[in-house]
Amino acid sequence: MSLLSSRSRPTRRPGDPDLRGSVVRVEHMDPSAPQFVPTQLKHNGNESISSSSTKDTGDGPPSEWLTRVEMTTWFESRIADIVATVGATTQISLNVRENLSKELQRFASEWKERENVVEYNENDRLRNRIRHLERELNKANHDHILRIKELERTIALQKEELDIKENQLNGKRLLWLASHPASAHQKALDTYNSTLPGGELGPYMTSARDLQNAATANKRLNLPPTSLGRLSRTSLAAMEGAVQDEQSTGGLLRRLESSTALPTGGALPSAHSTYRDHNRATQPATEINFPTSNMAVVPFQNPAPPPPDLGADYTAEFTHIFTIIEGWCREYAHMVNPAQDRGIASGNQGLWTYMMRLTYPDPQSAHSHVMALLSNEQTRFWFVMRMAMTYCFEEIMHPKTFQQFNVAVSSKLKSIKDRLDAKPVPSIDARQELIREQSNVVEQIIGSPHYTEFRNAALMHHTKHLRDMLGPLLNKNCSRSKAGADLGVLVIACFDLGSKMWSARLSFQIIFPELLGAKFVAGTMIAKDHPNDNPFHLQTKQKRLKLVMTPSITMRDDNSLTIIAKNLHKANVLLMT
Repeated sequence: MSLLSSRSRPTRRPGDPDLRGSVVRVEHMDPSAPQFVPTQLKHNGNESISSSSTKDTGDGPPSEWLTRVEMTTWFESRIADIVATVGATTQISLNVRENLSKELQRFASEWKERENVVEYNENDRLRNRIRHLERELNKANHDHILRIKELERTIALQKEELDIKENQLNGKRLLWLASHPASAHQKALDTYNSTLPGGELGPYMTSARDLQNAATANKRLNLPPTSLGRLSRTSLAAMEGAVQDEQSTGGLLRRLESSTALPTGGALPSAHSTYRDHNRATQPATEINFPTSNMAVVPFQNPAPPPPDLGADYTAEFTHIFTIIEGWCREYAHMVNPAQDRGIASGNQGLWTYMMRLTYPDPQSAHSHVMALLSNEQTRFWFVMRMAMTYCFEEIMHPKTFQQFNVAVSSKLKSIKDRLDAKPVPSIDARQELIREQSNVVEQIIGSPHYTEFRNAALMHHTKHLRDMLGPLLNKNCSRSKAGADLGVLVIACFDLGSKMWSARLSFQIIFPELLGAKFVAGTMIAKDHPNDNPFHLQTKQKRLKLVMTPSITMRDDNSLTIIAKNLHKANVLLMT
């Protein structure tokens, strides 16, 4: 296609010279050619356009394009040189020079635009290719993870099945040893020794302890271990108990049926027992002497059942209360209302002071932090939950709740609390005696005929107080009557749990971590706003706390010889970004 189209090619007037011979025709321009080649005569001592441009630049096209930008720069410079040469050639009429210059400039502009389109298309294809490869990689990684999880599940199931079969096998072995005579034991051991790759281990193994010794010897000799060597201590003790049960009941009954005298003595001295090895060779007689003893017959008794796990019960009840409070806050107190919050700060100083006390000790920092928490819909309901949670633990689920029963109970509980908080700390025995005394007082209150009246009055008081405290923070269009009724359900659950806690002869440590200078600790905290992050990574990053919603709860039992402490609940927190 000709650069100078019919619409833009000027018409040669009769007086103008014919320049078709001196200007290189565009139809013959080969973009791959190293330079424009002159094909006609030179103009009065001046070189042709292509030769002059080549002379001015002094360089041909690069033998190798390094980048697209360099190629574009070189092409634009060549076009500019050609335009300058055409403008400086006086033998060409002014009209022809202007038209030729415009066409060359238009050609350079169109070429650059098309180059940009080509570059964009190439980049788009590369981006699409990269996205496709990323999808393939993610899919392959997902499939690999699924395969690994499936293999782990299969391995766990096979291990569990293997452990079950192993315990069954060892149980059958011990029962067999208990129900067969010693000669049968020796025959079985002869077979066992004959199958070992390292030879026999000795002919004098006649009990489960001997089999365990054989397993230990196999390990010393680098022999394949027996399944009994991998048996857990708990399973072995249970199976030995079953053997003793069989020996102490069935064996005793058989002996009683065959003899009228009680078996009060051991085996006679010099009692001979002849054993044979796997070659059937007679071994020297072995003399087995037992000390004579007179033992009374004691009936078999089943072991006492283990004590119930109180920690699991308390954990479930605390979790239930936390779920109730969180659900209430998410439904009735999650909408941001800045005007209402400013009204609390200016017109309800008692409530605002209580709210600031839950964050920082400095009033100015606490004010700004509370406003920031209430102004964010993602944190507002969490802060309202902390307000309700603090009241429940400090006013309802606390021993001082029972001080309102009467004056005598109040003075008694205050005296116990003062002695528990005294310095130096009371000894373990003294502390446990105080806890037992406190539990007795609470039990007497619960068993009193006036307890129902006291409980109803306490429930009404705490429900009203929670309504007054949380009412200014409710959503605009929520049902206040329904919200108040749901608060009553929460108060009942907290009061009943508090009665159970402080009458159980246990001590509970309830701590809300401080915000000032505190950082996330994986062992005692749960980050509710980072559910998918590794807690130990968050601890390594030393994330600071933004808000604490629930306390860290620990139960302590001093009734036994050793102190038993159990963590019932970790503190739920929000972290700074």
